[in-house]
Amino acid sequence: WIIKTPAQLTYMRDDLASKELRYFKLDADLNMEGIEWVPLNNVNDPSDETKAYDKFVYFDGAGHTISNLTITNTEVAYPSFAGVLYGTIKNVTFNQANINAGNNKAGVVAGYVGTSQAYTGSSIINVTVKNSEITASRHVGAFVGQVVTKDSYFENCHVQNSTVNGAEYAAGFAGYIQDGKFVNCSAEATISGTKHVGGFVGKTEVPVFE
Repeated sequence: WIIKTPAQLTYMRDDLASKELRYFKLDADLNMEGIEWVPLNNVNDPSDETKAYDKFVYFDGAGHTISNLTITNTEVAYPSFAGVLYGTIKNVTFNQANINAGNNKAGVVAGYVGTSQAYTGSSIINVTVKNSEITASRHVGAFVGQVVTKDSYFENCHVQNSTVNGAEYAAGFAGYIQDGKFVNCSAEATISGTKHVGGFVGKTEVPVFE
């Protein structure tokens, strides 16, 4: 799908399907002001354990900017653009995002990258978050909340002039990184927290940084 309007961006969520990959490409800069964003792939199917956040997305921003992505509903799961990301997000800038996540794991780009089911690795390439603010009580980063899947890959991903208001696992880029590879990634942010607080990552296990 080629996306040219804010309304079309919101329709992405309805097009996603279990264990299927959907392709989207931006064809314009989008201003999401006045729209309450609901994350992609943030709803589990409690009736079927095989459908655990399993909707795949390939999103190419084509060099465009999404401005004023806003989430104020603290009850929504994994407040972010992608919710639980399986797939690819590339070539896009998020400017002036504002997310209030409550007690959820959250980041502007994704709340979770992968899950323990490990359906597939994900790639985030040439993505920037700038002039944004995100508030959550745990596992919060300006870019992503938590990176889980081993084959997750980040390249040329940056946070600029942003603010993270957290408590536990709060950081400029990712609150908690369990695995993955990070190439030429950086974070410039003001961070507040009480435990596992860091400039780039709050807590980390075995990722690779280059």
